[in-house]
Amino acid sequence: MDRERYAQAGASELRRVVMIGALAVAVGLLAVVLLARHFVREDRWSLLQRHSQARLGQVERAAAGIEEDLRDIVEDLDFTVRVLHTLPDAPAEERLLTAMVSTVRPYRAVVAVTLQPRHVARVADPRGEGAVPAETLRLLEQIAFAAAHGGGNLTQVSAPVEIPGEGWFRIFTAAWQDTPDEHGAHALALLVDLRHYFARLRYISTEVQTDVLVLGPEGPASRATDPAVRAAVEAVEREPTMAPVFAAALERMRDGEVGTVVLERRESASLGFGRADTILAFAPVGLGRHARWAVATISSMAEFRGLELALVRRLVLSATGVAVLLVVAFAYLLVLFRRAVRLHEQLANADRLAHLHEKAERILDSIPVGVLGVSADGRVTAANRALRQRLPELALPVSLDAVFPGAEADARAALAGLVEAAERHGATVPIHGAEWRLFPEPTYLRVQAVPLSAPSEELRTLLVLEDLTAVHRLETQLLRAEKLATVGTLAAGFAHEIGTPLGVIRGRAEMTLSKLASDAPQSESLRIIIEQIDRVARIVQSLLDFSRARPASRTQVALPQLGARIAELLAFEATRRGVRLEMTWPADLPLLPGDADQLEQLLLNLVVNALDASPRGGLVEVSARMSAAGPAPARVQLIVADQGSGIAPTDLHRIFDPFFTTKKRGQGTGLGLTMVAKIARDHGATIDVESTPGLGTRFVVDWPLGPPAEGEDRGR
Repeated sequence: MDRERYAQAGASELRRVVMIGALAVAVGLLAVVLLARHFVREDRWSLLQRHSQARLGQVERAAAGIEEDLRDIVEDLDFTVRVLHTLPDAPAEERLLTAMVSTVRPYRAVVAVTLQPRHVARVADPRGEGAVPAETLRLLEQIAFAAAHGGGNLTQVSAPVEIPGEGWFRIFTAAWQDTPDEHGAHALALLVDLRHYFARLRYISTEVQTDVLVLGPEGPASRATDPAVRAAVEAVEREPTMAPVFAAALERMRDGEVGTVVLERRESASLGFGRADTILAFAPVGLGRHARWAVATISSMAEFRGLELALVRRLVLSATGVAVLLVVAFAYLLVLFRRAVRLHEQLANADRLAHLHEKAERILDSIPVGVLGVSADGRVTAANRALRQRLPELALPVSLDAVFPGAEADARAALAGLVEAAERHGATVPIHGAEWRLFPEPTYLRVQAVPLSAPSEELRTLLVLEDLTAVHRLETQLLRAEKLATVGTLAAGFAHEIGTPLGVIRGRAEMTLSKLASDAPQSESLRIIIEQIDRVARIVQSLLDFSRARPASRTQVALPQLGARIAELLAFEATRRGVRLEMTWPADLPLLPGDADQLEQLLLNLVVNALDASPRGGLVEVSARMSAAGPAPARVQLIVADQGSGIAPTDLHRIFDPFFTTKKRGQGTGLGLTMVAKIARDHGATIDVESTPGLGTRFVVDWPLGPPAEGEDRGR
């Protein structure tokens, strides 16, 4: 009884396994068929695209060659008609025309006319390839006289000229008028066989199932078109709805467009191109406004259709083989079932580890702090996104020096020493906020080397670089703002308290001076007193201007006009110092929003400082450019550069402080750059300074094109 029950259970299990196996085979076959269908369609579409691009390239090259040949005709005509009026007599004209027609084989006949005195010269078929009918020569003469009466220097192309049993002829005309009236007008009419020029299309049509289509300047298909294609074009022109895609392609060709069109099997068959997809590739051949042809190739994909059917048959056979393999694989899967159960738990653990690994990588990539992974041999094996965005393309692992190729040697050595110290001590070794030159621009960084608790050969230490440049800049701005606020308060009180006594002293000195004789010994002393009082008054006025919060009158300022005014003001000073002052403004420079007077004061102070710093024979350049595109609003950079002595690195951070100056005593108040910084801050602009002692200084004012937003950074 137990055996029977076990046998029934085994039979039931076997039936279940067989059903599952049959279902798996059916599903596998269906999947193979669907995949085969998908790949066939994808391959067919990809093949059509590649073939279309190849055809388009052939047509474009052929069109470019034909266009170049046709332009040679225009150049020959233009040259000959210009030379014609310089010849002394009729024999010279005939020799010129004979040389012209004899040199180029497609040239069959030429007629030259002159209005005053009326003169006609003809040369026809000098090589004896075929007589040109008399009515064609008369037509050439009529067209030449019409061109001469038209005046101007024109080149035109006629409609097709029918000559029985001959090639594809058109008449090219050119006129030349060497005097204001038409009495000095000359004209040429040249009969050209275009069959030779469009012959290069035949090299393309020699390929299997490829025809040529040429639309003339008047619109219809020319004689260069294959007869079957010409019949299709005429049929579509009579009834566009029979082949709408082909009709739209013809309109695009007449409009001078370049492109490709795929005619599906049904439309291709209705046009007589065969029951397969057809590729139409077209390009224009233009001579400016005078004439424009359009050339195209029509390639049937019938051969590829046969290959596609053969591929489908092979795929069906392959699917049958796959079905057999699926049956065998199913049997083998029964054997592997027990092993799969044991491996399932291992895979689950591996998935959890992979998830944790991916999560850790995403966290590292999402943080704004740069992280480098360093191996046991000191090579960089990993870098998160924050650093990859600022580094060149790297093929990891690489050496630490290769990660920062533009860094100074001291900076790279400091990083290597930091990693070595962290590995040696087994603890985090930091270098708090300091300026590093690891990237193209100096950066204020906090750098830490963190050894891993469970290191491997590929990853032993993490090098963490936190960019504190923005924080450092804000701290500097806050400190400067506090200084300016203090100086402003002191300046207002000082100017108020000292202004009145200075006025009284100056008035008394002037009164005393007026009562003395001009040669009195006290006169010179009184004049010195008045000059020094005026100097103190100027300083007081500068303090008042600095402390007085004058509202900015925002207008749209044109920098070229403002620069011209500044150049005019400083022309004498620049000449006196022997310094060249050059201003360069881009043509597409936009208007700058801001107070025109304050912007003029900002530029004037920067240019005057540059002139003061420049040696005789030096150059001061003033220019502007658009800031690099990015997510931030558009800005304009104003640049003032000189070739002077530069600013010492120890003084560079103090140049915007009130009363700080490197000029000689009595030559400056130390408030010019302070006013520049204040004006820039009030307009939401920033200032950067680059200076190399002995080579010069460069001020860059980054000026916003829109009004400063609420809470926006207002200076640097």
